Amino acid sequence: MRICYVIAIVALTNVFVCWTRWKKKMPRPARGEIWRVDLGLTAKVRPCLVMSDYPAENELALILVIPHTTAVRHNRWEFVCAKPFLKPGLFHLQQIQPISLSRFEAKLGLACFEDAASPLRAQRNTERNLSLNFGIRTRNGCNPRGCRSRTRR
Repeated sequence: MRICYVIAIVALTNVFVCWTRWKKKMPRPARGEIWRVDLGLTAKVRPCLVMSDYPAENELALILVIPHTTAVRHNRWEFVCAKPFLKPGLFHLQQIQPISLSRFEAKLGLACFEDAASPLRAQRNTERNLSLNFGIRTRNGCNPRGCRSRTRR
């Protein structure tokens, strides 16, 4: 009789174990996707274009994003992307910022690029504009105005 009660209790606890809600997994955003991201109290929760790949194990858990805005300024730093899930607006390339993975809420969709190289092209244009305006060198150490050797003759 005692064995039957123990088996019944074990069977019930196994059912309750299945009902346990586990923590959600960390999101895995990829380059070129649009995600709803919590940018803090001042910037609110807004759609963002992901510009970097998922970080490796030995890197910081940060991803570069460009927030979507409805304030149009008509300058060279704006990237227009019309999608049904976005309000009329654009991605402002001067607002690029690193965001931790825990702030990504939901994937909204993919960005509207004619070809797969467009996100890279937008990032290269941003790097070029930064280097032209602020004198920051590009990855290969060359100035975008012209790669000259560092030693003068």
